[in-house]
Amino acid sequence: MATQRELIHSGMSRRLRDVDPEAAAMVRTYRDEVRGERLNLIASNCLPSLAVRDCEAQGLGNIYSEGYGNSRYYHVELVLRTMEALAIQRGKEVLGMPYLNVQLHDGCGANEAVYMALKMGTEDVLFSSKLAHGGHLSHGAEFNVSGKTWAVRSYGVELGTGEYDYDQIRERARHVRDEFTGKRMVIMTGASAYPFRIDFEAFGSIARELDAVVVADISHYLGIILGGAYPSPAAHVDAITSTTHKAGGPKGAIVGSREELGKVINSAVFPGLQGGPNIGAMLAKAVLFHEATQPWFKEWAEGTVRNARALAEVLAAEGIKVWGREPFTESHLFLVETRESLGLKGRDAQEALARAGITINMNTLPGDETQPKGTNSGLRFGTPWLTRLGMGVEEMLVIGKNFIAPMLRDPHNQDLAARIAGEAKELRSQFPAYEQGAEPDF
Repeated sequence: MATQRELIHSGMSRRLRDVDPEAAAMVRTYRDEVRGERLNLIASNCLPSLAVRDCEAQGLGNIYSEGYGNSRYYHVELVLRTMEALAIQRGKEVLGMPYLNVQLHDGCGANEAVYMALKMGTEDVLFSSKLAHGGHLSHGAEFNVSGKTWAVRSYGVELGTGEYDYDQIRERARHVRDEFTGKRMVIMTGASAYPFRIDFEAFGSIARELDAVVVADISHYLGIILGGAYPSPAAHVDAITSTTHKAGGPKGAIVGSREELGKVINSAVFPGLQGGPNIGAMLAKAVLFHEATQPWFKEWAEGTVRNARALAEVLAAEGIKVWGREPFTESHLFLVETRESLGLKGRDAQEALARAGITINMNTLPGDETQPKGTNSGLRFGTPWLTRLGMGVEEMLVIGKNFIAPMLRDPHNQDLAARIAGEAKELRSQFPAYEQGAEPDF
């Protein structure tokens, strides 16, 4: 009969395929069929490196380390404290911010931490982009805690061009300041579906004129900012927030700020909003920041923007209505209108492409406030994932002309969907996620 030690040791040492074949089969299905065969064009998805994955596979997230630096509520070994310190040091260097918190688990929490650190009261105002104009739910959407707690006033894009008019935003901000005289005003910039370059300097200028605090949520743009393919807000804002997984890092988030905000942001994160951080995720953030200094990362960031523009342009040439002014994007994403131009709701367009082996998400376009969400007017495309596979402009032209455009024009044709799915699978097979044998088996 096995001893207690032998029994536990045996259970702890078995791999997933031996312990839980059902779960292992799910992982293999994702790896081989979903990740391995489909073309992922979701703008918020980004394939992580094996180095990032290695950090999260060591069980470090199971170790508690509540607190900061040498002041912890548990005994935390020096090497574990050093992991967080390394992420902070590297992050400050690549982001150009004097202070950085790397403990956050998600982007909404990062934004909430800033609001809490600024001691916003219920009579204070959040000035942010409308959700339907590319903003984010944590920037004051009515169904999010940020929209339920503070007054919210919004700005948007010009419907003709899809871009911000900064003179109009400034004028709108002046009216908001007059409405909330004597109250704290926080200007949120950054977006989840804005394809053009954001003029962070202009937002900073507006904030200084109106004695407001300006925060840039760069969750969608972090990767291309770190790679030098998109402007950084660091010199123009009081704080930045960002997720890290959209840049190919671990699931998690960060807050960077001016030095004088550092301590109050720390307190807002812990103990204000969350308990212990994930040490493995923090180490993976350190790896992400190191990768951002490497030549391949810069090539990926620049290639992501090139690919987005090429895909948008070929779709436009095929008669698909790409939203906004030409060249339709200056970032990793762009929007396509389907409801008016093709008679196809966003959800239906999403599902038609899914049948053809293309993963995409429906999206509301500026000016369209239609509910419920199933009637969204279009789609959001993004190229970070496919660019991480090594795909370039040539592949974007094939994907746009031969796969996406035909499927959107004939969304109910099952034979067409099957043919395109087969061709997409063949194209995907030419671009493995990692070098052969590098990834562990299940």
